[in-house]
Amino acid sequence: MRIALTHRGIATLLVVFAATALAALGGVIAGRGDATLTVLAAGCAIGAFLLGKPTLALWFVIFGGLVLTGLTQLYLPQFQFIRWAFALLACAIGGIAILRFLLAAPGARAEKLPGVWWWLLAFAGVAAVSSALSYSDTATLLFGLKGHFQDWGLFIAIVLMRWPEKVIDRLPRILVGIALIQLPFVLHQFLVLVPARAGLGGLVVAEDIVSGTLGATTTGGGANAVLSLLLIIAAAILLAEFKRGLISGPRLCLCMVILMLPIVLNSNRVALVYLVLVYLMLFSGEILKAPLKALLVAGVFGLILATVLWSNMKLASRADTSLDLEGAVTLAIEQNTREDYGYGAYELNRYTSLTFWVQEHRNANWEKILLGHGVAASREAEGGTISPKTLAQRAYPGVGIGLTTVSAILWDTGIVGLACWLAVLVSAYRAAGRLARHYDAVPARAAALRGFQVAIPILFISFFHKAFLTFHLPYQTLLLLVLAYIGYWQVKAWEETALVAPHSRSGR
Repeated sequence: MRIALTHRGIATLLVVFAATALAALGGVIAGRGDATLTVLAAGCAIGAFLLGKPTLALWFVIFGGLVLTGLTQLYLPQFQFIRWAFALLACAIGGIAILRFLLAAPGARAEKLPGVWWWLLAFAGVAAVSSALSYSDTATLLFGLKGHFQDWGLFIAIVLMRWPEKVIDRLPRILVGIALIQLPFVLHQFLVLVPARAGLGGLVVAEDIVSGTLGATTTGGGANAVLSLLLIIAAAILLAEFKRGLISGPRLCLCMVILMLPIVLNSNRVALVYLVLVYLMLFSGEILKAPLKALLVAGVFGLILATVLWSNMKLASRADTSLDLEGAVTLAIEQNTREDYGYGAYELNRYTSLTFWVQEHRNANWEKILLGHGVAASREAEGGTISPKTLAQRAYPGVGIGLTTVSAILWDTGIVGLACWLAVLVSAYRAAGRLARHYDAVPARAAALRGFQVAIPILFISFFHKAFLTFHLPYQTLLLLVLAYIGYWQVKAWEETALVAPHSRSGR
């Protein structure tokens, strides 16, 4: 009897064969008692399964980048290599998206790609040229590439794949959900881990470990600034929904308490600037249209700001009992601007890291000014299994040339690279505003787009605060998710407009 094998049947047989082989391999590895190898084998099997289910793979990359990566870094540091599973999976689904896009028939793929796509592609080109011109060794090149581009597959997959609209509509809700689950982790970190770090010394700020699921180390720094970004972006989405009547006042207040309490506890002063910006962008125009609602929200924001400021003062006075509000403000300004004041263990601070770049490039050739020194130039940290020899390690050890994203991008890819990233943000901001108006008849989508539009200036400010863009997986996941959401709906809006235009012409 002959059996006709369809494409689906062949695929099923291949899956069964692969599963059997992986199961046998997993049994051999587990029998060796090596936990790391066992986890790697399990990760490969799960990754192979997820590639056949793109939607599940998408959720896995997002949840892994914003939750599991940071939790393993803090609570299971021996398994923190698991972050590369999420980065590799993002790369894989991005590669699949590119193949599908290239092989699709002209009518079955996007005819026009968003501005953020082309500006990110331009940055990738600048990074490639810069790294080629400044090439020293393969280890350093790989170290830089994996830092800058580890999660770009997420953006590529969301923009290029033909996802059902309901899948992309869930992304803001998932982001808000991840933000809301931060509180229990933050409470444990504040009540248990902060007291344990209080006497460490060595310029360790005890409250830095209050970073929720975004990553920290027990004896070093933490991504409390990324936690604040996540929480405030989620708050912006909920506030935009409140403006449209999609969420009630009491429910909004409850969510705001859950979102703002971690900011009160994590000693992240830049969050004050973010909060003021959120209110001004969302409600300043409501003062004349709906003064009662604007005043009510202003009162809530005033209470939040006062609480965050009071908390920061209490935490600051714990280290220096003579410090009052004026002294704290003066100290914060001096720490970030004075020539003789370094940030942490570095010689430079946020302002002087920029002036130092200018000073070092006054007599440099135009190639280094415009294109930088290669994608790993500003990194001082070790590369784990990779042993790089970066410019920062060789010529500027302990200086902090890559202290912020702006200074790091200038050293890595020069003025042109920084201009590309600024163009990305400007393009995304303008597109989000237009899309919020285009989808005005879909309130939840329009509110999410308005919330993400507010996120863009906040992310821009974060470029001057930390250098997370060049190496931190959770920060990149958050940023690229915002950009990809805007990019996806920009493509859909163009397609909808193209469909409507012929009908409107034929109806005349």
